[in-house]
Order: sequence, then C-alpha cells, then structure tokens
Amino acid sequence: MIKRLTSFSVYSSLIIVSILAPKFNTVDNVTYRWTLVSLVNLLFVFNHLVIKRQSYYFNSRLLTLFLSLFLFSIISTFYSINITESIISLNKLFIIISTLVCCSICIEKENKVYEILLKILFLSLAFECIFTIFDFFYGSYPFTGISMNRNISSFSILIKLPLVIYYKDFLKNRDKLFIHFLEILTILSIVLLESRAALFCLIFFYILYLVYSKSLSSMLKIIFALLLIIFFFPRSSILKNNPIGIENIFSDESLNFRIEFYDYAINLFQNSPIFGNGIGSWKIISSNSASGQVPYYVHNDFLQFLTETGLLGFLCYVIIFSYIFYIILKKRDNMSFYLLCAFGIFLLDSLINFPFHRPQEIILFIVIVSTIMKSKKVVGKFQNKLFLPILLILLIISVYVNAKQINASKFENQLLNDLNNSSFTISQEKLNEYDYTFPNLTSNTIPFSSYLARYYLNNEDFENADLLIKYGIDSNPFLSYTQDLKLQSLLMQNKFIKALSVVKPMLRNSRNLELYFDIFFTICLSLNLEKELINIYPLINDLNNELLIVTFFKNYIELQQYDKEIFKDLITKEIINYPDNDDLNQLYNKVK
Repeated sequence: MIKRLTSFSVYSSLIIVSILAPKFNTVDNVTYRWTLVSLVNLLFVFNHLVIKRQSYYFNSRLLTLFLSLFLFSIISTFYSINITESIISLNKLFIIISTLVCCSICIEKENKVYEILLKILFLSLAFECIFTIFDFFYGSYPFTGISMNRNISSFSILIKLPLVIYYKDFLKNRDKLFIHFLEILTILSIVLLESRAALFCLIFFYILYLVYSKSLSSMLKIIFALLLIIFFFPRSSILKNNPIGIENIFSDESLNFRIEFYDYAINLFQNSPIFGNGIGSWKIISSNSASGQVPYYVHNDFLQFLTETGLLGFLCYVIIFSYIFYIILKKRDNMSFYLLCAFGIFLLDSLINFPFHRPQEIILFIVIVSTIMKSKKVVGKFQNKLFLPILLILLIISVYVNAKQINASKFENQLLNDLNNSSFTISQEKLNEYDYTFPNLTSNTIPFSSYLARYYLNNEDFENADLLIKYGIDSNPFLSYTQDLKLQSLLMQNKFIKALSVVKPMLRNSRNLELYFDIFFTICLSLNLEKELINIYPLINDLNNELLIVTFFKNYIELQQYDKEIFKDLITKEIINYPDNDDLNQLYNKVK
C-alpha cells in the first residue's frame, strides 16, 4: 500500500511540476512542459516494465477512444500540407495518451487516490495564485500569468478551484481556513488576469455552489469577486502603464476574431470533411484567411479537430467528452458536483480557447479523469503484454522529438533577436550545421529555412539562399515573409522579369501594398513595360485608393515610350471620380 501510495504521489507531483515549468531560454514555456511530461512518462514506464517487470490492466473504453482519435489523426496526415508539423502534433496527442496509461497504472489498486490528488492540486493552485499576484505587481507588461496567455492562465487556475473546495471535507475545521484563504487568492488572481470568460465562469460557479451547499461563504465570495472587478478593472492596465479603460476591456474585438476563425474553420472542413486537412495544419492554412491574421489555434478545440482530423476525429473527441460526462453522472457521490463543475469549466474553455494544446490544462484534466475512471463499476479492462514495450519505444521517440523542439525553440530565440535588431550575429558554421527540416516551422509559423535564407542573402550566397527559400515556401506557402525573401533575392540578382512574376500576385496584400506596388512600378519603368501597367490598372481601380491611382499615373508618364491616347482615356475616367485631385489634373494637362 505504501509503495503504491508513494508511486502515485511521486508521479502526480512530477507531472504537476512538469506542466508548470518555465521556458528556460526557449520562445515559450510549452515546449519544455511537453518534454518534461514525456520524460516523466518514459521513466515511469521504464521503472514498471524493465525494473519491476510487472504487467498491468488498463481502462479499455477511454483508452480505446483516445487510441481511435490517435488513429484518425494519423490518417489525416495524408492530407496535411506539412507532414513534419503533423508529426509534432501527433506526438503531443501521444503524450496525452501515455499520461492516461501511466495514471491508470498508478491508481489501479490505490484507495486514497482522491486525497492524494486533492493535496497536490491544493499546492499547485497556491503556487499559481502566488505567482500570478506577484507577476502582476512586479512582473513586466503585458501581464499574462504563468502560461504566457491570460485566458489559459485563468482557466488553469479555475479548473482546480471546485476540487480544492471539495478538499475541505478532508480537513479539520481550523485547517479549512487555508482553503478559504486560497479561494480569496484564486478570485484575486482571476480578476487580475482580466479574462472575461473566466470571470463569468467564476461567478457562475459560486452561484451554483451557493445553491448546492447553501453556504453563506459562497455569497460573500461572490460579493468579494464583484468588488474586486469594480476596483481593479479600471485600474489594472493603468498600473502597467497602459491606458486601457474598462470600456476597452469589455470590447468585442476578440469575440469578432473568434467568430471569423470559426467561420473559416468550417469552410476548411468542407474542403475535406471525412479525414480533415491534417492534424497540426490549422496554423498553416489559417494564414490564408481574409483578415490576414495568423491564429495558431481555432480557439475552439472541437472545431480544430473538425478542421484538422475531419468528421471521424471530431466525433471521436465528442464521444470522449460524452463518456467522461456519463461516468461523472454515474458516480453520484459527494464529489460528483465538484467534478461536474471542473468538467464544465474545461468544456467551456475548450469551446472558446485551446486547452487541449496546453499541457497545464489537458494533462491536469487527464490526471483528474484517470482518478474518476477508478470505479470498478464503470471500468472495462484489458491486458496486453506487448502494450507497455511498444509504449516504452514510442516514449523514447517522443522524448527525442521533444528534444529537437527544445533545440529549435532556443535557436529561434537567436533568430528572432537578430531579426528584430536587423543584425547577423549567428556564425556561418552554426547556420550550416542546423537541421531546419525538423521541426521546419517556428512558433510563429515562419519556416526556419526562411530565417536562415536571410543570412545567406546578406552574404550574397544566392544559390543556398534560393534553396532555403524554396524549402520555406513548400513548408508554409501562405505566409508573405518567404515570398518577400524570394523577391529580394531576384532583385539583388537583377532578375527583374522573374521578380515581376513574383510581385504581381502580391499586389493584393494589403499589409505591404505600397511596398509591392513601388517594386512593381520600378520594374515596369526600368524595362519600359507599358503593357504590364495597363494590365494592372483594373486592380488599382478596384482598390479605390486615390493615392495609389495618382502614383500609377505618375509612373505611367515616366515611361520612355507610352501611348498618350490610352493614358488620357484612363486618367479622364479618374478625374471624373476625383474631380478635386490637383495631381490628376496636372498630369492630364501635362500630356495634353
């Protein structure tokens, strides 16, 4: 009993520490967190399989559902635009499944699993709240909490709250004061993080808790939360030297973006409804959206699975949630209410954010779910001697994949620092040695090869630069950054005709419209390409940009040879549209 108790205590503690790890000189903290979770699982399986030489039973139903999701995700990779990115996403899903297996092993015959888990959640919540409050008053702006995202940080705190409140049942009256104090810290942390959804969810939970427990303290905490909202919302941003008022905090800009992402995700689903567009592909193909935004996640895990893995993967994910909900309802014990609240919080977060892709939420959720599945009345079991050896091999591969990601994330820090400072501090030797093929995309979806090409262009090594640029376009064809590098390379090599063919499709890019048209006009003038100017005129007219129209005619008249009648015919139409534009009238009179 002691060994098993220690086993679960050690494993769950290591997991909680892993999902709260800092970024350690990487671009974000997610990379290290996934890596540490996979490493903990690897050590755990190695200990039980190789050292202890034991076999175990597993929850067949939930595990089968997750393995089915994994299978459909593998199938979706055949439709992926970037196989490497799909493999990385598959690895994260595998880490989630391996965590489920390891938790099942830990709690197979453990009777005090709830008590152990609740103690660990208590300590974890206390740490997150203290970190959040300290970071608010002494950290740097923008304030995002422990997860580098205020929404994720808020829900990571909030999902623990119902279970920590339930923990009071295990404490003596005098010790319950610690829970009340932690509740106050939790409310304060969520208010400071300014996540609207988390705030509404917090107040709604306490209303439910008030109805369920009929506790006066619940009403007091609701009042306390409202008072904090009134006090901090108009002031919190000001404390960080950002004059954001309460009217902007409650703006609908983020909501509008989410709606746009949802709409685009549904449209992408229609392109490949059965098997999807490939797991991990959303952040690549979403950059082709009308807004030009690059949302790395749909901000709805269900829609993301629908888009990436198709109807099969989506239904499997829905069934997983439905099955967990069914198990919680079937328990009907004192803990059921608190589990339902925690489950509801995670479900809400899944509908508006991306907790499945953040280990501090999804791994914690898996640990909690694993304890729920302990009831023998609802657990179907299987035993397979090959399962753990296969799992061990895959975990070794998983750790290797994550190690590659850590190395890439550290290197990305250097690349971004050089880019932001317009410098080239990385040695040529390091550039030549770096494996840009795995992973091939940075955290902002720009290919590593594209960043590397910048250095080769600076050294006028056009052969290697062009190879890197081509690989970058293949890795992510929807971002303009690599196309900009291709255009730059052609211009530096005086390949103006090829440069013209590259820049013409880019003239619809509103983000760099003036730059691309300036390059286009310069090439047309240098090569006296009147026909190209005439052909581009309808696009300029459709853009309805008065300044751009004037620039067009100023460049047209600078051609070495041009048809004056065509010029007068076109400019006459624009004078009618813009009769008060002196530049257009002067240009017309000049030709006349």
